[in-house]
Amino acid sequence: MGQVIKMPSRNWRRLNLAWSGFFIVSGLANLYVAGQFFTAEQALVSAVGPLEIDLAACGEVSSKELLDLCLTAQSREETWINFKLFGMMRLMLVFVVVQAF
Repeated sequence: MGQVIKMPSRNWRRLNLAWSGFFIVSGLANLYVAGQFFTAEQALVSAVGPLEIDLAACGEVSSKELLDLCLTAQSREETWINFKLFGMMRLMLVFVVVQAF
């Protein structure tokens, strides 16, 4: 990029630090949101046992407690997916626009 965009080296360093910071914060945010899902999934696995749990089949669970755990895990999985798909994309676009200025 140095041949295409002429900037002082001080500005390049700031730009590199900004991108590094953005990716670190993005990674930490992703770990936090994912951790919420894995916590809920682990609670479900602990209640059911080591059996494989299909979150798409929550309606087939007979116990109210297990149904609540299953629905919580399913909801948090959807939140994590939406965060990764839409949230991270929006954060990246905002960050790039801010960098343009």
